[in-house]
Amino acid sequence: MKFQSISLPDKRPRDALQLKKKTPMHRGLTAYYFFGVFALVIPFIPAITLAVNGMISNLGWLPLLFIFILAEIAAFLYLNYANKNYLRRLRALGNGFTIKAKVIRHSRSFVSWKISRNYALTVAYEFKGKQLQTKFDAAFSELHSNFPINSDISGLYDPDSDSVFFPPEIGLILEEKPVNTNPRSRQIKK
Repeated sequence: MKFQSISLPDKRPRDALQLKKKTPMHRGLTAYYFFGVFALVIPFIPAITLAVNGMISNLGWLPLLFIFILAEIAAFLYLNYANKNYLRRLRALGNGFTIKAKVIRHSRSFVSWKISRNYALTVAYEFKGKQLQTKFDAAFSELHSNFPINSDISGLYDPDSDSVFFPPEIGLILEEKPVNTNPRSRQIKK
């Protein structure tokens, strides 16, 4: 996978609707939404089947109640995880400052619905004198090969919500803005 670059305006807050159109914000979260909704719906199928066949009295309500509770807990966990990560990405993209981080560790992270694991990076960065670390993951192995240990990576940090987002987790790289050394010179647009 080749990482595509994205350019963000310097002016904050950025337009969230435009950012949603330009970026695949749900990448890596779609399965969490799918399995969350699936866990909400799946306990109704055996309950309806048992009710139609008149077998609920044979089985009892306790096993059905147990299945419902487990399914609802799973649904809550999946949907909560997906929503928190989506909002974290959106807040950092919409209101975040550009930060430079250093990759300090490669690892693999567990994913409950597949046999393989995601590729994870742990990065360290500094914001206004605070030393911070965060870990993010993605399903593609190029995350490790494109960002070796001790390499630099650009991300966004929103101090108001404490949200951090590194675009490589959705397959994007922040474009580096050229530094204008002569403040009087202006680029002419054609």
